[in-house]
Amino acid sequence: MGSPRLFIKQAFCWDGDHERNGISAGVRHRGGRRVFSDAAAVVAAVREKTGALLLDRALPAGGNVRPDAAKKRRGAEAFMKTIAAQILLWIKAMRLYAHSASILPVALGSVYAWHVTGCFHGGVFALAVLAAILYHSGCNLVNDYCDVKYGWDRPGTYGGSGVLLRGEMTPRQMMAGIVFLFALGTAAGLWLAFLCGPIILWLGVLGLMASILYSASRFGAKKNALGEPLVFLSMGVAMTAGGYAVQTGAVSWAAIWISLPMSFLVTDILTANNIRDLADDRESGIRTIAILMGAKSSRRFYDVLLFAPYPVALALVGVRL
Repeated sequence: MGSPRLFIKQAFCWDGDHERNGISAGVRHRGGRRVFSDAAAVVAAVREKTGALLLDRALPAGGNVRPDAAKKRRGAEAFMKTIAAQILLWIKAMRLYAHSASILPVALGSVYAWHVTGCFHGGVFALAVLAAILYHSGCNLVNDYCDVKYGWDRPGTYGGSGVLLRGEMTPRQMMAGIVFLFALGTAAGLWLAFLCGPIILWLGVLGLMASILYSASRFGAKKNALGEPLVFLSMGVAMTAGGYAVQTGAVSWAAIWISLPMSFLVTDILTANNIRDLADDRESGIRTIAILMGAKSSRRFYDVLLFAPYPVALALVGVRL
């Protein structure tokens, strides 16, 4: 037997004009055929001719949505809400609001290469930005994971995303995210190395090591007042040089000099965070430059990093780099 809906269409004629004109239910005869002016009349006729079983397969009783269809729809809506909540949770954990610190150095290096060579390759630039974002995100997750593991982040402290402390994510989930992000970032880096030359491979290795060594152990840079120098070199100098290298296939001293203003600003973000967390870090046994210098001197250090890019940038313009 054909489909129930096809059977209904062939067996009866529905006068659509009556339905559109608002004429109520009823059955009329035209040329020996029964003509139905609304769906209710069709339902009654089909029940009479074929029985309720066929009708239940063809049309929902009373025109309502079937219970199983409604259940599936509610399940799909719940699934989509769960997916959206997980996406927002991972965005919070990766702290995407801070990723200008990894995007802008790559952009600076590529734009400077464009200035020098007159060529700009958008595809490799986008891939380099993606690799930087993935490594930066992985570094943020490593920082959260280790801060909770070693007791540096506790209830009431401000540092990190807080998703582990609030129980929104388990350490196992975060570790899986770390592996996933670093794997994707490494894949992007290998592709860039294939396209742009081996210098990208070495810069990528340095970036991966810096992401892990910043806080991955009790001897990491974060705990031993080496955070600012590491960020200056890895997220400032190296990322700017990488942005230049993906366009030219090499790194020049000019690109390194150009990176200095951006390196100061990126480092100053960490300095501001360390000044904010000064009391909590001291209680946790973490040694940062802010703790070694004290609150007053560290604020002056922050000001130096904030304003240093301007005279440096003017000097670079003066020597026509």
